[in-house]
Amino acid sequence: MDIFRVLIIVALVNALVWGLFFWQRRRLIDRTRVAVERSGESWVIPPENGSYQGMLKGTISTKTMGAMGLTDSRLIFVPPWGRNMEYAIKDMVEVSENTWFAGNYHSGRPFIILKLADGSEVGFQTRNHQRWMEEIRLRINA
Repeated sequence: MDIFRVLIIVALVNALVWGLFFWQRRRLIDRTRVAVERSGESWVIPPENGSYQGMLKGTISTKTMGAMGLTDSRLIFVPPWGRNMEYAIKDMVEVSENTWFAGNYHSGRPFIILKLADGSEVGFQTRNHQRWMEEIRLRINA
């Protein structure tokens, strides 16, 4: 088998994996949208692309890409596989930002860092960083 065929196989497998990732994420986002709307909550920021890192008292517990949305009472992160991660606004103690979180740095893009009542911290990155910071601050300080 020559190198050209190997490269084509690798490219096709890569396309299949990423295709499944995006298809699954879209399916879960749609399901989450419907569930939130049926519950009577309102989207402040509907689900959009984001990444997530969770910290439990200094130890990294989770790191993944997905989508996140903010309702009037909670932040919901939808990973491509597994359960949604949800954080009630009433459990958020503080919000800050930093280009470093849990030993990670991504091209100078700031993390939104939530400190929760139990002492744990979670970090998120989104494309619309400033809007997220403003909306979360408004709700924590309300």
